[in-house]
Amino acid sequence: VAHLINASKATGGSIEMELNHDDVVHLLMESALQGAFSSDKLINGVAQKSFTLERTFSHTSGGTSGETYVRHTGMTVDTMGLTMSAGSMITASFGFLGKEATTDTVIIGSGTSDAATYTAASTTPPLSASKDFASLTMTGITSPKISSLSLNTTNNLRRQQGVGVETSVGLGSGRFEVTGSMDFYMENKDVLDDYLGGTATSLAFTIGASSGAKYTFTIPTVKFETVSINAGGNDQDVFVSAGWRGLFNTDVDSVTGGNQGGTMMITRNVS
Repeated sequence: VAHLINASKATGGSIEMELNHDDVVHLLMESALQGAFSSDKLINGVAQKSFTLERTFSHTSGGTSGETYVRHTGMTVDTMGLTMSAGSMITASFGFLGKEATTDTVIIGSGTSDAATYTAASTTPPLSASKDFASLTMTGITSPKISSLSLNTTNNLRRQQGVGVETSVGLGSGRFEVTGSMDFYMENKDVLDDYLGGTATSLAFTIGASSGAKYTFTIPTVKFETVSINAGGNDQDVFVSAGWRGLFNTDVDSVTGGNQGGTMMITRNVS
């Protein structure tokens, strides 16, 4: 092999966390839904929000302490995932696509009036899927009791490359999709009937530790894509495992009206 040539540059990755209620999470949610909170409500839209992410690595080389900074520019949230399982913490994942990565030995903007400063990490406690899961409702399903719930979104981003440019010239957005899964304790046949009949339901759940610091996730039109009955054996509970998909609704925020079309809405600062 005589040569190895860089044909293009790109970056990406994910941030994994135990979910809490703070400003950083709100920014990431806005990028994931390509919208902005208005009156504490966020509906999926088409306005990309990107960031420069800088990671700091402290080390010692030759007896001298130093720091290496790795910067990722144009980082836009492509995917968001939430996982809630009984007896566990609520976890979140934000997956990014970006423009390029560079390195430095000083913080971004050093030597200028725009030099970055790092805010201390949030002290807000992370949320538990047990005591901090406030409520769940689904149209036509009587008092659903679940052992787990996952929610996943994607913007189906794609890198746009151009002749004469090593990095991407932009990121193209595809369709916004929201899917997930739920494990129901089998108490009735409501979920089975909705699946077999192709009947739409809705999904809304609230999570949070204290009044004024909760989230409500609302997907007004939901259909089940897959359903299986898991009857393990003697002395075991019977579960209905269902995969679901959110569908576009012409008025996702039916409370305030105004025909605000969308697939999902996140409300923050809920009492």
